[in-house]
Amino acid sequence: MPKLFALGNNSIAPALRLYDNHIEYRGAFGLSSCNYESITKVDIFTMLFTKSVVLYFEHTSITFSGNFRDDQSRIACLRSFLNKGCLLTEAALTVAGVLKQ
Repeated sequence: MPKLFALGNNSIAPALRLYDNHIEYRGAFGLSSCNYESITKVDIFTMLFTKSVVLYFEHTSITFSGNFRDDQSRIACLRSFLNKGCLLTEAALTVAGVLKQ
């Protein structure tokens, strides 16, 4: 399914907090948490004023998408997921500066 039409778990004010052993995120259904191993893929979505990181989780079609105000914060977030062993898509690796365009 294209990212634009993904089944998301977002609210008008999504939140994402990264900790050493887990993450917390707020979507439409309140605050949730999971460990890094439960994240199957980290992707990006970029369009006009949107610079999002999209998380895909094990055993569900629900995704989480969090928009960043600036590129540096999004890059730092992507690198944090990479350092925790999460799988980043080619597009996410490019934005994180790991792959060349």
